[in-house]
Amino acid sequence: MIEDLTVHFDLSQATNVLLSGGSAGGLAAYLHADYVRTLLPSSVTRYKVSPSSGFFLNHTNFDNTPAYPGMIEYIFSMQNATAGVSAKCLSDRPVSQHFECMFAQEAYKYIKSPIFILQSQLDSWQLGNIYPDSKTAQWPLCIKDEFEQCNVTQIDELNAYGTYLLHLAKSSPTFTQKGNGGFFSSCLSHVAQQGSGWTTYKVAGTIMRDAAEKWWFSVDEEASLHTYIQPHLLQHATPHQTNPTC
Repeated sequence: MIEDLTVHFDLSQATNVLLSGGSAGGLAAYLHADYVRTLLPSSVTRYKVSPSSGFFLNHTNFDNTPAYPGMIEYIFSMQNATAGVSAKCLSDRPVSQHFECMFAQEAYKYIKSPIFILQSQLDSWQLGNIYPDSKTAQWPLCIKDEFEQCNVTQIDELNAYGTYLLHLAKSSPTFTQKGNGGFFSSCLSHVAQQGSGWTTYKVAGTIMRDAAEKWWFSVDEEASLHTYIQPHLLQHATPHQTNPTC
């Protein structure tokens, strides 16, 4: 891809490069953030990374079965993906846990390039694929219409999942590293910046687009100046969604 952009689209003359992607592309941005920088021409003076909806969790499903992690472990082995993840991540754990380096929550810890996360803590794809409740017929109804048909137990479980996602991000030194930031919402969405959410979703009074723009033009500022987090996710009372812009 880099070669094609260089040959056909004058990447060799670029001065500003933003690496981004949504969903699987967002995960790829986490995995290859620093590597891509090494492929760029010396003309690039501003390089940053902004993955969207790629922070897929190493997490059991609603029934406490590690279904999704098992699939990732198989994919990592089947594709012999060791060359596609952080070498430092690999060296920090036994071989039996190397597959964990394919998760954004691990890759994020090793990223040195400036990074701005775009992520719903209640990502619609994750709730339907990583954290589905296969024993409850109502679950598909719960994870639609901004959770209006969820019961109190489901609201608590969803809040726990979303809180854990943010906890994993915040527990990494990368989270507070100068030049970084993130926009975390409770909106039931996936790759929101490709739709109307880019100009409508607000966190801490700031639209997602404006938050990303402010971060892009900043230079090595404190991460706290570019980190947008909701004080609450879902509530028991209706409407369950606490973010009215979702």
